[in-house]
Amino acid sequence: MRKVVSNTIPLIALCSVGQLELLRKLYDEIIIPRAVLEEIKSEPARSQIGSCDWISVKEIADTSQKRMYRSKLHSVEVEVMVLAQEISADLVIIDDNAAKKDC
Repeated sequence: MRKVVSNTIPLIALCSVGQLELLRKLYDEIIIPRAVLEEIKSEPARSQIGSCDWISVKEIADTSQKRMYRSKLHSVEVEVMVLAQEISADLVIIDDNAAKKDC
């Protein structure tokens, strides 16, 4: 199974059009850092994402790694990148142009 880490906006966008299930069909499981779940303020999206048993929330293990990206990225994108490295993710779903360059 592929290890897939997602950022916040792709999840919210798919929730808003009722298509979050597409990620499950494509990848079986999505992994997000806790910061992604905390960034989702919209209650419908938060409830939908929180109730998906195929979306798992993981804490990043080494918070010192966050400094590597901090100058160019927001803290949530940093956690996505660090988590992806820590678990040797096969794919990162991210919408930030600066983060895409660092992937």
